[in-house]
Amino acid sequence: MKIPKKDLKRNLANLSLVILGSTIMGVGYSLFLIPHHFVPGGVSGIAMIVNYFTRLPLGVLIMVLNIPVFILGIRIMGRKYGLRSLLGMVVSSLLIDFFNQVVGVKSATDNAILAAIYGGFMLGVGLGLVFRGRASTGGSDILGQILNR
Repeated sequence: MKIPKKDLKRNLANLSLVILGSTIMGVGYSLFLIPHHFVPGGVSGIAMIVNYFTRLPLGVLIMVLNIPVFILGIRIMGRKYGLRSLLGMVVSSLLIDFFNQVVGVKSATDNAILAAIYGGFMLGVGLGLVFRGRASTGGSDILGQILNR
């Protein structure tokens, strides 16, 4: 079965947006939010709180806590959406752990207000690109998209 060229281009564009957006989010977490202990909402925020007390890798916690939400998302939103979202969550989670555990990235700024602004901006841009790619990075984003549907 041959995939039409138009569909292939659209799928590659969506996947590129998901990967780029997830990368921006992972960098935003690592450079600004995690070093200053800023906790975003949703599953990532819960994972950051658990990480603070247990020192388990944050990316792994994000992936584990997202399992039930992904099952629900795939059932309701469909397999394509679920797979693109899984890609987004895995890329952002792996990059968070890579930058924090392997590379040992330090905060990009000592100013907490700037860290909040830059971190929020990077998360917003990254998540916007992921949404534009018709996906999510998991957690409450999937629940919101399910309710929107």
